[in-house]
Amino acid sequence: FCLSRGLGDVYKRQQRYIFDNSLYIIMSLKTISVNYNETEGTVLPNYGKKTNILGMDPQWDAPGYGFVAGLQQKDDDYLYEALENGWLVDDVFVSGDFSKTYSQQYTIRTTFRPIDGLRIQLEASKNVSQNINQYFFYDDADTVQAYNLEAPPIISGSYSMSFWSLGTSFVDDNGSFENKTFETLRNNRSTISTRLGEQNANSIFTGEYSDGYGETSQEVLLHSFISAYSDKSPSKVDIGDFTKLIPKPNWNITYDGLTRVRFFQKYFKQITINHRYRSTFSVSSYTRNPNFESNSGGPTARDINSNFIADKQLSSASIVEQFSPLINIDMTWNSSLLTRLEMRQDRNVSLSFANLSLIHI
Repeated sequence: FCLSRGLGDVYKRQQRYIFDNSLYIIMSLKTISVNYNETEGTVLPNYGKKTNILGMDPQWDAPGYGFVAGLQQKDDDYLYEALENGWLVDDVFVSGDFSKTYSQQYTIRTTFRPIDGLRIQLEASKNVSQNINQYFFYDDADTVQAYNLEAPPIISGSYSMSFWSLGTSFVDDNGSFENKTFETLRNNRSTISTRLGEQNANSIFTGEYSDGYGETSQEVLLHSFISAYSDKSPSKVDIGDFTKLIPKPNWNITYDGLTRVRFFQKYFKQITINHRYRSTFSVSSYTRNPNFESNSGGPTARDINSNFIADKQLSSASIVEQFSPLINIDMTWNSSLLTRLEMRQDRNVSLSFANLSLIHI
């Protein structure tokens, strides 16, 4: 009887312990904030209609109820709608540059206080922008005079997101100035090439590298770069569109509870310990390659090195990492003397696709 009762008490205490700690973890979540911002704009040159009430023409037809309300159409669809409805000026001396802009930013922040004096703030963010420019002009050389839109649209943009590169933060060059992470990038190319070739029906495996995805291919280098510096296996890293990658949370940790300990109270009024980590992956600019062609869901056109031409042509990709600080200790002594101990570390790694080089600062 005593043994079974004792086991029952232990079981209840375990349940109580799990319940209390689970509840405390839930209650430690203090704030969650989500900030989402999306901006779109359209510039239509050579608009030839008069403007009346609410921005509409006297016939209440142009430029459309959706346009005056701020609604945006996809890509350059609104340009073709304006042409079809005769809203543009017809003149042999008229030309224009239609433009469409789009930007999206979102940030998610959460704050935890798991124990008294400890605050943990997590933050994940993503920024995407895209610009579309379409040049057109009034052409009177044809039998039927009309606007000429044969020039391909120029699509450009930029991208950045919060990132994790912590696994390679403290990897230094060896005595021969060789870097292990860079060598990992080089070695990852074969696996990345094989995976890209497997998902493209227009490629075949030809040995170490798949056909169309050689060692200098933009897609191979980009995903090898992400895999190596995020310390992630090349067989598991996402090899899809880089603008669809999911941002990772960065953090800021602060602890000021040491002065609650009697020993520290003898010497200090306040002690604050801080650690902050921030890493960003970014593509400063990209343009849509006019030579890009696809079939069966995969690229088919090739460059002079027989690599497939990617839809988005990149100039460079970079990872900027900051421990700001790696560790910081602010101390206020009982005598009002202020003491600060701080260590910081940062690095900037940039991969250039123009000259196939990597710069590590």
